[in-house]
Amino acid sequence: MRRFESYTFKELRAVLLVLLFAFVAHAQEVPDSSQVALSDSLVLNKEKAIVTEQSKHNIRRATLLSVAVPGTGQIYNRKWWKAPIVYAGLGTTIFLAISNQQDYRRYSNAFDIRQAGGEDEFDGRLNNQQLVSNMRFHQGNRDLSILFAFVVYGVNIIDANVDAHLFDFDVSDDLSIRITPTYRNTPWGAHSGLALTFNF
Repeated sequence: MRRFESYTFKELRAVLLVLLFAFVAHAQEVPDSSQVALSDSLVLNKEKAIVTEQSKHNIRRATLLSVAVPGTGQIYNRKWWKAPIVYAGLGTTIFLAISNQQDYRRYSNAFDIRQAGGEDEFDGRLNNQQLVSNMRFHQGNRDLSILFAFVVYGVNIIDANVDAHLFDFDVSDDLSIRITPTYRNTPWGAHSGLALTFNF
């Protein structure tokens, strides 16, 4: 009985030793909790840095800048060359609107003076029908100029918004469409044509 108890104790001790070695080996493989926390912290900081990097360019800011002062959204998007186009478009349409309004007022005042029985600056050169025709012509041009000014203003806002959305878009050489000539032998004969290749 003693021998049996002694033999059982030896086996138990051996099993415990094996379990202890297995535990120690496993403990060495499992990273320390502080290292895991540090690793997670580094990953989170890296992700925050990437998000911060991407969110530096504010789409809302680009749009609001173009709403407040046309052309500034394009400058914020680093598309400097677009700002003079916006200014030229708005300047031209506003200039034409003002010029046509002045001409409209000239013909309108002359028509009013003539209706009151006085002499106007066009007396002897233009009859009443010509005065009215000129008034309508300049009035229509004024209205069109104002409409085009609003169109340029709206396009300026849309352009700034779209450019801001595409600011971080990859436009490298890897993203391209190429059309190349091709030549193929088929059972029905040789055929030439064009090949369309998309690279992503």
